[in-house]
Amino acid sequence: MRDKVSVFYYPSMVAEQATLKKAILLFDEIHFIDRPSFMFGNFGTIGTASPMRQVEQSFRNEGVPLYVHQPQGGPVVGEFLEQVKSDINDIEFLRRFQRGLDDSLVFRDQQIAHGNYGEVGNHEAVFRQLLTVNVDTDFSEAKPDELLYDKSLKPFSFGTPTERAKALVDQATTCSAMVNFALNASQHQGVTPLADSVVYQRLLGAKYVRAAASANAIGESGSAVHLTDLSFAILDELVPAERLEQLRFIDVVKYRKESEEAREAFLEHLSTCTPSKVRLPTATIPGLSRKS
Repeated sequence: MRDKVSVFYYPSMVAEQATLKKAILLFDEIHFIDRPSFMFGNFGTIGTASPMRQVEQSFRNEGVPLYVHQPQGGPVVGEFLEQVKSDINDIEFLRRFQRGLDDSLVFRDQQIAHGNYGEVGNHEAVFRQLLTVNVDTDFSEAKPDELLYDKSLKPFSFGTPTERAKALVDQATTCSAMVNFALNASQHQGVTPLADSVVYQRLLGAKYVRAAASANAIGESGSAVHLTDLSFAILDELVPAERLEQLRFIDVVKYRKESEEAREAFLEHLSTCTPSKVRLPTATIPGLSRKS
């Protein structure tokens, strides 16, 4: 008998409609979190309640186990902080993060909130400034984690190459925090990380390469396939995107109920053929409990 597939959507507070519809059709439980308040020195994120809180009970009433959790925020310390530092000090991680901003509009919108950023302009102007950073040369004077804690450099300043490099590090830091939060939750809470952009797979790939290198096992395992990624890929082949867009959520929930046996068989088969994943070192991050 297969294990329950509980997925944890981590890129932001709410998923794209297409992602949520796929998750409803496929998975046993769907978990979201409010936007955490993570602090790194004088830089951090502002906690915000997820819009999914307005609909979680109605989904559960219709038989879709959907939960929104309140993460424990505050200063990032200990093993969690070391995980983030390892990411941002990895030039390949920074390179993939920067390239992801250019490759994926979904990823870009998740990382750079829409709005006015003062002298630099709007979010698109911030994006263009971040693309000018040369990750191979602009960190020769200071390591990325040193720039993160450099109080002489103000957040969202783009006048010099060093300021732009710090801005890229700041953005990559908040992304890394969410990726590591999701990985830790997957290890300790029995949930599977879920994202809707291939960029997250690339970032995880950079982490797997480091993990393999630290174990003296560098080979072809530069990435790993999560059950969520594989099942989405199969569903994308079977159901045209335009058809999924036309479906109302009430229709998606109805299809879930009517196709319960087929969904069970699909996940049962998938659980037997999903490649094993590299286990990364984790630390317990409180705040993602099984209770809503």
